[in-house]
Amino acid sequence: MIEIIFYVLHELGHIYYGHISPDNSDAVPLAKQEMVANHFAAFIFSKIGGVKMQTLTGNEHFTYDGMPAGILLNDFWAWNSSDLLNNTLRGALAEFIVASAIGLETSECREDWTAYDLQSKSGRKIEVKSSAYLQSWNQEKISRIQFSVRPARSWNSENNYSYEAKRWSDLYVFCLYASKNRNESPLQLERWEFYVLPTITLDKHCGNQKSITLNSLLTLGPVEATYENLLDVVENIK
Repeated sequence: MIEIIFYVLHELGHIYYGHISPDNSDAVPLAKQEMVANHFAAFIFSKIGGVKMQTLTGNEHFTYDGMPAGILLNDFWAWNSSDLLNNTLRGALAEFIVASAIGLETSECREDWTAYDLQSKSGRKIEVKSSAYLQSWNQEKISRIQFSVRPARSWNSENNYSYEAKRWSDLYVFCLYASKNRNESPLQLERWEFYVLPTITLDKHCGNQKSITLNSLLTLGPVEATYENLLDVVENIK
């Protein structure tokens, strides 16, 4: 149903901008037409509160000509997402762990285009960053811990990218998968360390700095938390 609504809004975007009209004599490239129509649909979604995509179960079938093809969505997830030490996947995993720790609803799909990663139930905007000593590849020595703190331009469907690059959250949660043992797993939540820091502190001491090492981060006085007490720290840090 959500896909159908978005498709209808997408087509209305084409009509609104005159892409589908006998009077339209402008040669607009197809790719640009599709982009504009997508932005139109996303803008309307934002104005009506949006319809968030619900998470799937993994038991959904791939089909061919309307018949099950013998593979499930879970098969793709296992193939694509089993390497939890992968840098890109670890970032999404850290967001999920923080979201679950602070009691956010995780039955709706993650949004990766927002100006910040999460928003607590009390309204605090959270940026989540992750790092680890262990990587997917064979290492001669463990990795040096650092986190991205780069100011960024925000995007929304109404105004596209902002002119200003800044840190848009109220606070940062730096997530460190602290294990140095490959027999352990990122699924073991006790192996994670969390460091919570108000964004204003980063702005004051780091300016436009793009990254920060763990040692430098610790000099700024973040509040250290575990998975168990992260919610309390997030809600009470000043």
